[in-house]
Amino acid sequence: TVVLHPSALRTPGAGADPWTEEVLDAARRAGLRVVMVDDPALADFTSLADQVVRDERSLSDVVSGLRGEDHGVVVTVARPGPDDEDVLAGLLAGDVAVALTDRDGAVIWGADVLALHGLADVWRL
Repeated sequence: TVVLHPSALRTPGAGADPWTEEVLDAARRAGLRVVMVDDPALADFTSLADQVVRDERSLSDVVSGLRGEDHGVVVTVARPGPDDEDVLAGLLAGDVAVALTDRDGAVIWGADVLALHGLADVWRL
């Protein structure tokens, strides 16, 4: 299962990152279960996800729930900012944490993968 937080899929403005569709397509082709956290700016891409969770739920709750349901390995992808404690906790709650460190993303040394070039690096994975 791959859990994609909106911080990873959005641009600094209000739109989707140009790599969003490619990342979602690659995950589905790889046979992964795709879980997205709901975000109005990403509405055009929710049909590419297997599950869309409400944005009221914390990322750590989403990841804990998936791990409790035995969905296999849970890969989390997020771009936490310096004060995003919940996003950081949710990112690190996954079995494999992919932290996007481009733009305003904080360098999370506890992450398993630091994606220096953002979502394009996630697509490569």
